[in-house]
Parts: sequence; structure tokens; C-alpha cells
Amino acid sequence: MSEDRWADWRFLLGEWIGAGGGAPGEAEQGGTRFSIELAGQVLVRRNWARYAAAPDRPAFTHEDVMYVYPQRDRWLAVYFDTEGHVIRYRATVGDGHASFESDADEEGARYRLRYLARGPELDLSFEVAPPGGEFAEYITARLKTA
Repeated sequence: MSEDRWADWRFLLGEWIGAGGGAPGEAEQGGTRFSIELAGQVLVRRNWARYAAAPDRPAFTHEDVMYVYPQRDRWLAVYFDTEGHVIRYRATVGDGHASFESDADEEGARYRLRYLARGPELDLSFEVAPPGGEFAEYITARLKTA
């Protein structure tokens, strides 16, 4: 890790807004904020997404927080959300991209979250792999600076 341990992560810093079409399973609107906190010890991602009501459920807002931190010569992250999920990730970063990948959880599923800088925008993808299976796209979004 470099003298400025957060140098490769700085492309994520700030407020980001995304807008969806509100189709079933698609958020109407969402946003993410990345900040370096605790005297430079952690990178914190705070995220939210608003979903419209559907025939089988009321409107709701999903919120989550993820803490990224260095440990020895690697990057780790831990994620918590309003649905009760906790995901532990290994992270890689460089050249305007960041990737977070989990080991299998207690049910065997794996998760991968990726960001790719595209000028003033970010592409986000979140993928899920079922037990013994391959990753499949679950959420994609294009985020713009707020």
C-alpha cells in the first residue's frame, strides 16, 4: 500500500446519484456516498435505494453501509443493510475500478460488487452466485456526481 493508502480509492469519494425506471425490482432513485473516516482508518460507503410499491409489497427504502479497511497487505470490507444482511468481502482496487468479492455465506451464495469509473460517472454492478453456481447480474446502475 502506498504512502497515501487511499490514493487508488479516491475516484469513489463524494456523493453519487442514480435513477432507475422503477420497473419491478428496479429502484426509482438511489444514492451513494463514499468518505474516508475515523482519522483515515476506514472508507465508508453509505447507500440507499427507493422502491415503489408493488402488488405484493408496499414502497420501501433500502439502506446499507459498508466499511473498507486495510489489513496487512490486503483490503477487506464488511457490509450491513436494513434487511439484516451481513457480507464480508475481499477488495481489490486500481486504475479507476474497485471490486468486492465474498466467500460463500452459510447458505453457499457468493456476492460481487464492482465499480468502474467512466469519466464523471460510475458504473455499478452487483452480482450473486447461487451455491455451486456462477455469478449472475442482480443490479446494474450508472451513477452521476450529485
